[in-house]
Amino acid sequence: MKLLRPLFLICAWLLSGGSVPAAQPAPLTLPQALEQALATSPRILARDRTAQAADLSATAERRTRLGDLYFEGSYNRLNDDQMLRSIARNMLSEGLSGLPLDRNQVHYGLAAEIPLYLGGQLASKIHLSEIRAEMARQLAAGTRWQVRFNVVSLYTGAVAMRATRAALDAELDALTRTRNRIALMVEAGRRPRIDLLEIEEQFQEVTAQRAGAEAGLTRLRALLAATIGTSPRQLPPLAGLAPDPPVLRADPEDLPRCVAAASTLERADLGRQAAEQEIRFARGSLLPHLVAQGDYTVHRAPSVDPSLDTWRATLAVKVPLFAGGSRYARLAAARRARQAAELDFQQLRLRLLARLDDALAAYRAAGDKLTASTARRKAADEAARIEEIRYGTGAGTIEDLLRARARQSQAAVASALALAETYTTAARLNTLCEEEVAR
Repeated sequence: MKLLRPLFLICAWLLSGGSVPAAQPAPLTLPQALEQALATSPRILARDRTAQAADLSATAERRTRLGDLYFEGSYNRLNDDQMLRSIARNMLSEGLSGLPLDRNQVHYGLAAEIPLYLGGQLASKIHLSEIRAEMARQLAAGTRWQVRFNVVSLYTGAVAMRATRAALDAELDALTRTRNRIALMVEAGRRPRIDLLEIEEQFQEVTAQRAGAEAGLTRLRALLAATIGTSPRQLPPLAGLAPDPPVLRADPEDLPRCVAAASTLERADLGRQAAEQEIRFARGSLLPHLVAQGDYTVHRAPSVDPSLDTWRATLAVKVPLFAGGSRYARLAAARRARQAAELDFQQLRLRLLARLDDALAAYRAAGDKLTASTARRKAADEAARIEEIRYGTGAGTIEDLLRARARQSQAAVASALALAETYTTAARLNTLCEEEVAR
């Protein structure tokens, strides 16, 4: 018999498919979710690539100071023999018969152009590209904090929704036990049938609420997975929240300075600088432009041997005289845009300070809610226990018992929501300041 048992176990394993059950994934904690989101979030990765592209664009703009060097070439077949190259004095020494004439001509060589002075437009374009690159970097930094807030908000929301579902499940279990007990009492004639009907009504209502909580949990998990950068099916179960909420570590008086140094306001300040460079660029269109040009060209034809070559060095000056007033209109538009950027900066600064005050008030209120909800839950649990005893002894009514059960479930949900709100409001403060001021 001792030998048959291992043989029986091996056969059972083979019949089951010969596979070991896959281990359940470890629950995902909030710090792990934040770490994964910062590493794999498509939104963060996209902003990082945008910042890299802006840096490369700024590098390309700076290199335009070096000018252009390019190859030129052409083949011409003409209706008659024409000059292969422009005529020069030394070519007339042999007379007209010695001139290089041919109807099939090939010209190729190198040409270069170096900007010497463009009225400050080249410097303005370079500064603009550098400002835009810095704005892209600031946007990438701000996006990381925004993604952190989204992860905290969705994670805590999903945990609170799961607690809501658990509270409704507990209420359904209690209603089921009460319904079974009352059904026996109704059959024995100890309770009226209306009590059983009221229990059934409450049971169906809680069942519908439970279905809504399940749908809400599925939605929040899907959004969390998308924010992190994974599939909802690959998202492991959530571990839950620590009972101790985040605590504000910084002095509230120092928070406005943190907000002033955040990327949101920094981008607005860079917008002001960009508008100033736009003014300089528009002003540069009113000034002369000085460009150095040069080329070396080889001229070949079947009847000309050896080939001829020419070179040229040019210092070109272009002075703007009249363009229908368009240059002055662009300058005026740039100045108005600069004024608008200044006003936008001031408005954003005031709005951020208002958001900070709102976030501080919400954080303090969330702490008070958590304290109150904890006490409320204890009182609701005790009240439900007492009402169940009173109903069992005939001293209470079914309405009192159902109301106590509903308040007990609501208190459990309120406690979970209050804990989630403390995490969310703390994350909102961190996002506004772009620092871990609450942890």
